[in-house]
Amino acid sequence: MSSGQIGCVLLILCGCGAGSPSAPDSSTADAATDSLVPVLDAAFDAPVDSNLYDADVDASLLDAVGEPELWFEDVSLSSGVHFERRAAEDWSNYVDRLGGGVCVLDVDGRAPMDLFFAMRPWADGGSHLYVSDGPMHFADETSARGLSDVGDAMGCLAFDADGDGDDDLLVTGKGSIRLFLAEAGTFRDVSSSLGMTPQPNVAYTSAAAGDMDGDGDLDLLIAGDLSYDSSLGVDCVSCGLDSRRYGRVPNLLLIRGSSGSYRDEAASRARAWAAPEPTLSLQAIDLDDDGRMDMLEGNDFGFRYPNRALFQRDAGVFVDEAHERGLDQNRRGYAMDAMGMASGDLDRDGIVDHVVSSFEGDATAVFVCDARGNCVDKSFEVGTLPLDISFRWGDALVDLDQDGWLDLVEATGHVFTDAEIRGIGLEGTLDQFPNLMANNGDGTLRAIAPTPEDGRAVRRSLRGIAITDLDEDGQPDVVFAPALGSPLLLRTIRPRVGHYLRVTLRGRAPNTGGIGAKVTIHAGDRLYVRQRLVGEGYLGNFDPRLFFGIAESGPVAIDVRWPDGRISALSDVALDTDLTITEP
Repeated sequence: MSSGQIGCVLLILCGCGAGSPSAPDSSTADAATDSLVPVLDAAFDAPVDSNLYDADVDASLLDAVGEPELWFEDVSLSSGVHFERRAAEDWSNYVDRLGGGVCVLDVDGRAPMDLFFAMRPWADGGSHLYVSDGPMHFADETSARGLSDVGDAMGCLAFDADGDGDDDLLVTGKGSIRLFLAEAGTFRDVSSSLGMTPQPNVAYTSAAAGDMDGDGDLDLLIAGDLSYDSSLGVDCVSCGLDSRRYGRVPNLLLIRGSSGSYRDEAASRARAWAAPEPTLSLQAIDLDDDGRMDMLEGNDFGFRYPNRALFQRDAGVFVDEAHERGLDQNRRGYAMDAMGMASGDLDRDGIVDHVVSSFEGDATAVFVCDARGNCVDKSFEVGTLPLDISFRWGDALVDLDQDGWLDLVEATGHVFTDAEIRGIGLEGTLDQFPNLMANNGDGTLRAIAPTPEDGRAVRRSLRGIAITDLDEDGQPDVVFAPALGSPLLLRTIRPRVGHYLRVTLRGRAPNTGGIGAKVTIHAGDRLYVRQRLVGEGYLGNFDPRLFFGIAESGPVAIDVRWPDGRISALSDVALDTDLTITEP
């Protein structure tokens, strides 16, 4: 059996990898899956090319990791954020391997920001809310704040659902979608306002918020991944083999009405969004810079369910143009498995680009885009191939050293156990170092190995990722949620190269609170661009404040295009400070 044939078997076994240039319809794909069952045993015994999905790339690229560098300090234990997520039922349930998530939110109206970890229940606990009372110092206030029962959680989303200025909390999971409103420092369950009953065997994963119908309040995008019968008791190696074991489910587009209740309008507003597909990550984002929110969808089993990019064409109506825009396939023309995604201006041309993480063997895709939303995967040119040997989940594009260029951080950890990996013939491990790729100052990235003293220098099994400022020094830090083991809080200690500006947007209440706004900083002839998004990385959201690293000296000018199209313009803004901009 050739390496390519083995690759096809592994794609169906795992639901991961490059797949075929054009995805077949689901009935054809199911028939193909069943026809490959007899050859699996032979595939397990055959050698597997370690560079299976990028065989045209020089294998030396896999070793293109520079000298170890010190970037982070692990402050997890010292900050008081610690719990141990242990395997449930020998980790045999596929859904159990997909979580957990982490959200940055403001519970008490003061910095530093607080952290919510969405975790499936197990013998010693479940989800956790940590409230900060000072830099790098948190206390577990899960029960005290009314969040001791949030359901069978996998992901979360912190946003102002009712427009009162407080961060509310959406929690998604297995058979569960729960909405909690913040009231006087505690949370009240108002899940009935969502207007739908979650299906008990469906895994709901990532979520995002944005004004999708242009009425001035926030609507919800919720990813439906799969449904399953837990009584089957299959292990993960065989769970992807027979697609009939795991049904596909549609995503939700919950439109908020004037009364504060929601209604799923995916079928009428975004037919492609409502197609039954295994979605793990998504974003509400303006893809073509027309001032209207679009939808970006990342699917697992990419060979059968390519990623989607739904552009808003009529008011509140969305059309999938992923293929036309180059967002449904990687640089080799193959659909990919999307675990996590992040967006930012990687090449600093004033246009937002996108990265999509994937399964071992597929490089993280880097979609470099033009002003109209047309994109090309330039992972080879940008340099993400060396880390395709890792299994990547949550992504973040963030300027850690504040040199004016975005770096890439990724949560890693295999979906298979070490024994399963050896049985299949892959080369990864369950626990892995989190990935860091530093920008070279020209939009390309280089992989950074951790020094023994670096906070990344311990292999872990991670999923969700969040960006915040743990010590309130203006330099962004990184938080990871575990699939197994403990959370990881990394304080950035890499010396700052340039300057920083941290921007908070205050919208008029009740409204979107600036979500969907575009912030442009003019520093001489350079532009720095960010969109205010809610729902990034994988299974969570980042700090609501926008972090900018500025290479030039100040002062700078700032333009904010608010969701309703109005512009705020500021001049002579000093750097190395926090700035709050209020919607006019």
